[in-house]
Amino acid sequence: MEIGFQTCAICKTKNEIKTVISTLECEDFDLDSRPRGIARLAEKNFVSLCENCGYANYSLDFDITEGDHKIIESAEYQEIFHNKDLVDDAKKFYLQGMILEDMENYLKASYAYLRSAWFFNDNQNREWMIKSRKKAIDCLLNNESTFKSAQTYLILVDCYRRIGDFESSLKALNQFDFNAITDEYSKKLYLFEKELSEKEDSCAHCSREVNERSL
Repeated sequence: MEIGFQTCAICKTKNEIKTVISTLECEDFDLDSRPRGIARLAEKNFVSLCENCGYANYSLDFDITEGDHKIIESAEYQEIFHNKDLVDDAKKFYLQGMILEDMENYLKASYAYLRSAWFFNDNQNREWMIKSRKKAIDCLLNNESTFKSAQTYLILVDCYRRIGDFESSLKALNQFDFNAITDEYSKKLYLFEKELSEKEDSCAHCSREVNERSL
């Protein structure tokens, strides 16, 4: 990781940022794809936040809105940006999600919201953790490829389960054709998510638990 500066493409403010140079390969991760161990520490630096206007992106130098700043200038966006009760590590991913959702890039938006949920959870902010996961769910439902990929679909299922909506997680599992899943890990994950939902278990679980299971 290194410290550098980027000029915000929206408001031209010069920001000091932390840049991730490299990450360790992670073999163990939460069921919603969050890495565990040392690799988890790098996640919060993947997105930068402009201290002046609140623009959130992987690189502040690049305007992903292509000049359409209405979402950044909106009252809702600015209210969240100026909310001092929300930690920046979580808030910046939520704001990035809002930008990507406004651009109808639903898959990337869902992962931005999901990352905000991770950091809100770390900060013991359950209200915003749930709000972030619900936004991730909305984006995944709006993303056509979600229903064609078992891996992505099972993240949707996990989002339902982690907020305690077990009825929706089980319904989503029942709507996906288990026989259409081709890889062994996803089959094990499907069955594990079903078991956890039936037990009304909303806790974080990891890939190691899945790999240890047998079909």
